[in-house]
Amino acid sequence: MKKVILAGFAFVLAMGLAIAANSPLRETIKVPVEQVPVSVRNAFEKDFGTAPDGGYWTALVEKESSNGRTIVTPINYSFVKKAKGNKIEVKYTPTGALESFSGLEKLTPVADAAAVPN
Repeated sequence: MKKVILAGFAFVLAMGLAIAANSPLRETIKVPVEQVPVSVRNAFEKDFGTAPDGGYWTALVEKESSNGRTIVTPINYSFVKKAKGNKIEVKYTPTGALESFSGLEKLTPVADAAAVPN
């Protein structure tokens, strides 16, 4: 009976490792501002103005191996700043759509000059 249970456990463990080996790995990496897509940087400036000093950009990426090559796909980009108990975190999709934000106030949109009466 013990051998059957042990064999079953070994089988489940082996299957779990096989599935884990084939599933994509997600990882958060620090990204230099020059490597953040222009669409994301422009969206941040439109929504919040200039990025505060002392912050940094990260990317949540998915890494997958295929035919001996590693394919890295960005899932989202985040601007992060932590100082004196305050935390700023703003997340964007790779195309520049705002996903979430905390610690900053969003700028109010400025009306188009053509739409403002004289």
